[in-house]
Amino acid sequence: MIQVLGYLDSVEIQVIMSLLKIIDNPTDDISFVTVLRSMIGGFNDNELIEIRINRTSKSFYEAMCDYIKKDEENERLKEKARVFLDKIECFKSSQEYMPLNEFIWKIYLDTGYYHYVTLMPNRSFKSI
Repeated sequence: MIQVLGYLDSVEIQVIMSLLKIIDNPTDDISFVTVLRSMIGGFNDNELIEIRINRTSKSFYEAMCDYIKKDEENERLKEKARVFLDKIECFKSSQEYMPLNEFIWKIYLDTGYYHYVTLMPNRSFKSI
C-alpha cells in the first residue's frame, strides 16, 4: 500500500490528475496552474504573471480567456494560451465518448507527456 501511495504522489501522476481535474472544471486554479507550469502547458512564471496581472477575473482560467480577447496583449503569448485552451476543449469533447483507459492514453500521447516521463531518470513509469 505504501508503494501505491508514493506512486500516486509523484509529480508526473499529479500533473495528469490535475489535467483530468481541469478538463472537468477549468476554474480549479491550483490544478490549472499546475498544468500550465508543466511540460504539457509549457508556460513559465513570467508568462503566467503577464496573463494574470491586472485581471479582475475570479479564476486563472477566466483571466486567460480575458487575456486572449484583448487586442493590446502579446500576440505570441495569446496564441500559446489559445492553443492550450483549444487542447483542453478537445480533451473535454473526447472524454464524453471514449472509454476511460483510451482517454487517458490519448492524453498521454497527444500531449507528449508519456515520452517526456519515460525519459526522466529513475522513474518506474516505463513499465506501464
